[in-house]
Order: sequence, then structure tokens, then C-alpha cells
Amino acid sequence: MRKLLQISLIVILVLSTVLFASACEYDEENGGEINSGNSSTLTSGNNDSINNGGNCSIDMPLAKEYTVQFDVNGGSEIPSEKTTSLKTAPSTSRKDYLFDGWFLDSALRNEVKFPLDIENDTTLYAKWVKLADTQHLQSSVIKCWSGNESSAIYYITPSGFELEKLATLDYSMQIEVSYNVHYEKDYNVPLDIGYAGAPKYEIYVINSDRLGVAEEDVKTELTKVSKTITYTSNVVDLINQRITLEFSTDNIQNKIHFTNIVVSYKCVEN
Repeated sequence: MRKLLQISLIVILVLSTVLFASACEYDEENGGEINSGNSSTLTSGNNDSINNGGNCSIDMPLAKEYTVQFDVNGGSEIPSEKTTSLKTAPSTSRKDYLFDGWFLDSALRNEVKFPLDIENDTTLYAKWVKLADTQHLQSSVIKCWSGNESSAIYYITPSGFELEKLATLDYSMQIEVSYNVHYEKDYNVPLDIGYAGAPKYEIYVINSDRLGVAEEDVKTELTKVSKTITYTSNVVDLINQRITLEFSTDNIQNKIHFTNIVVSYKCVEN
């Protein structure tokens, strides 16, 4: 009798297992549907499980998303996002700068290659190459006279530019010098001998190449006249040359004033 009961229990367990398995049978021909006798379709919402109408479930853990932040370093803002990967480089822009890639460190040494898998909370840093800048120079007064300077010389450098990189990218640099100029009579001389013609001055830049009009007449006493002159050079020519900006005069009696001297740099593609 006891053996008969044991055999009956075994038969019941086997039949239960078979019936449960058939209820959750996976039908490959239906493209991943689970066939439970009532044609229930495989569904997966926001849960971490796959359900076929409540008869059975299969745990399917989702990949964890991490937060990516973007330090644009002065560029247009990019909102942070949660993701598992970045397929392409996010786009940002900045006036007078050229975008030069995303980096994983604030020192801008470890450049990002896309697509990028995100495996923890991450901050990306934007790098920029400067394309424009402005410098303000100190005002000068010059006069050709014993004990006085007959020229004002400025050594100027396009600071902050990655000249080697810009040269590789085939850029030229436009240099613009604007200034105000006027003269005043200097009566602290033994005799007012006058001067034949208006005072003159010259401007030079880069190895004595003349920048703009080399000789200008200062025509109006005590009246400030605004001037602008330009010079364009290949960036490669600027790498090993110091820019010299020189105002000079041969006037022996009148002082020439140069004020509001502004040097502007702008890189343009050839």
C-alpha cells in the first residue's frame, strides 16, 4: 500500500511539471512569442520582467544608465543626460573659437573616441582653439629731439593662440592696428623755428615690413584722428617671428601722441 502511494505521488509530480512546461512553451516560429494556449504575446513594459498574461515570467535585467555631464568651457550649453553610451560627439559652439574635441579630464589630455560606452557617472570637457583676440597697448608720445625718443616700439605677440595647430590647419592671421594720433607744439625749445610741413610718422611690423601706409601726415594740431591699418600673414610665418610695431618721427619740434592703441588678431582659413 505504501509503495502504491509513493508511485501515485511521483506520477502526480511528473504530470504537474509537464503541464506547467507546456503552458510556458516558447514558440520560435512566432518571433519570440510565448504560447500558453491562449496566444498571449511576449510583453515587456518598464518592469524588469517579461510577462505572458500572468502565467509565468522571465527576469530580464536592464543595463544601468549613468549620468553624463558636459563642461563646455565657455561654449553653448548642453543638458546632462542618462544613458549607457554616446554614439556621436555632442555639438557645441563658441564665438571666435574652433572646437577641438571632447576630453575625459579637465587637463584636456585624454581625448574621447566615439562611440563611448558609459560605465559610471561621467563628465566630458570641451577643448577650444582660439581664433581671435584683442590687445590694448600703452599710449606713447614721441619726438625727435636730444634726450627724447624718436620712436615708440612695441613687441606684440598673439597670446593664447595654438600657432602650430593653426598652421597645420592652414590658417592665416589678420592683424589690425587701430589708434588715435595728434600732435602738439612743444615750446620748451630755445627757438620756435617752425617746421616745414606737417609732422610725419611711420609704422613698421614684422622684420621691417611696412604695415599699411608707411608714412602719414599729422595734419591737425591737438585734434585726435582715428586710424586703422591691417596686415595679413600665414600663421607659419608668425611662429618664429616677433611682431614689432613701431611709431617713429623726424619731427624736431612737435610732440606726436599715439593713444587708444588696439591690436586685433583674427585667424581665417586659407
